[in-house]
Amino acid sequence: MKATLEEAAALLCKGAVPPDWVAERLDEYAALIADTTEHQSDDIDRLLLKSALHLQRLLPLYTIPVYEMVDGEYPACIDDVLNGLEELTPLLAPGVERPRRGPKLDVGRHLCAAVCAEIWRDLHGKPQPHSPKLWEACEAYWVACGHPENPSGHVKNWEDYLLDNAPLIAPR
Repeated sequence: MKATLEEAAALLCKGAVPPDWVAERLDEYAALIADTTEHQSDDIDRLLLKSALHLQRLLPLYTIPVYEMVDGEYPACIDDVLNGLEELTPLLAPGVERPRRGPKLDVGRHLCAAVCAEIWRDLHGKPQPHSPKLWEACEAYWVACGHPENPSGHVKNWEDYLLDNAPLIAPR
């Protein structure tokens, strides 16, 4: 039987009635985690990085000189975008520049684990990546987002995804 977002929310709350914001947050990210196996390649990461690098190179080459030619001051948002791209490109690069050996990075599972860990932290004070209850919640959320159930019922594999996200989700 397919898990629901409400069941995932209840697991995150250790069986207690979840506050409304828990289901809302799960629903907010569900479309990003949905079963989109045809888009699971690194093509999206490559396209995002390539687009960011193009924008970073082309904005100052073309936009700023056009404003200067017409004796206009270019908008401050151009500097904001360029500064943002400077921060963004190092974040995108590891998804593209990883070695070709080993298992393919499953972005959906990492995002699923990150969403669950953040909600868990907000509810319980820390992410607790070693918690079997959190693993169950990740699996339930994964299935609620349209992915097939794990036939073995083994949920400990979520610990690796949670540990990978641990540096990003600091305790409060």
